[in-house]
Amino acid sequence: MAAVSLSNGLLATACIMAAGLFSSSYNGPVNAMIVTQAGPNLRGLAISTVQTSANLIGVGFGTWLIGRISDEVGGSGGLAWGIGAAMIFCVLGGLFLLLASLQIKASNSHELTISRS
Repeated sequence: MAAVSLSNGLLATACIMAAGLFSSSYNGPVNAMIVTQAGPNLRGLAISTVQTSANLIGVGFGTWLIGRISDEVGGSGGLAWGIGAAMIFCVLGGLFLLLASLQIKASNSHELTISRS
C-alpha cells in the first residue's frame, strides 16, 4: 500500500520490488512440503493442482476484487483500498500455513511415537 501512495516514482518501484520478493518467498518451502507430503507418485499432480488453483484464485478473483473495491471507493485512494483489502488474503494464507505446519508437526511426532513402540 505504501507504493501506491508514494509520489516518488523510484521509491514506489523499490517498494513494489520488495513486496514482490517477499510475497513469493513462500513458494520454495510450501512446494517442498507439498512434494514431501504427496509422495513420489503424486508429486507432479499435487504441485500442478496447487499452482493452478493459486493462479485461478489470485489472478482471476484477485484482480476482480481489487477493481471492484477500487470502483466502489472511487477517487484517488480507491486503488489503495482495493490492494489493502486483497492483502487480507495474504494474512489468511499465512495463518493457514501456520496451522498446516502445526498439523504436520503433530502428525510427525505421532508417527515417531508409534514407530518407537
